[in-house]
Amino acid sequence: MSKFQIGIIGAGMIADRHIENFLKTGKANIKWLADLKPEAMANLASKHRIPQTSDDYHDILNDPEVDSVVICTPPSSHKQIYLDSVTAGKHVLIEKPAAMSLAGIDEMIALAARHPEVKICDCSARHSRLQPKFRIVKKMIEEGKPTQSEKQ
Repeated sequence: MSKFQIGIIGAGMIADRHIENFLKTGKANIKWLADLKPEAMANLASKHRIPQTSDDYHDILNDPEVDSVVICTPPSSHKQIYLDSVTAGKHVLIEKPAAMSLAGIDEMIALAARHPEVKICDCSARHSRLQPKFRIVKKMIEEGKPTQSEKQ
């Protein structure tokens, strides 16, 4: 199996955590890192041996080998980077908040509906265990109830 080729947009602390976790899987290669701060980008690229860097995230989006991007920039830039990434056909993992307004979220959802081939996920998992749906799933697992795939 070939490794997923990932571009990281943003070079702050949370980007570092994402990179560490992707690399631990052995299933991903971090091909690109983009950030507007040259020093932060250089330090993170050096730490994780990321071969390509840019101060323009469009360089990542224009690389046909990149499967997915992780958006780790300040929240005010999330929506536009998301729109550009989905339009470029890249799968997206986006930090929270996804947008700064409900209208921005509506625009993002509408674009996602036009690109069903693109997988999109937000980074709210650390609080997932507190949501009721996860208690229900946990109870189903504990009780040995079959999953959808086991029923078929």
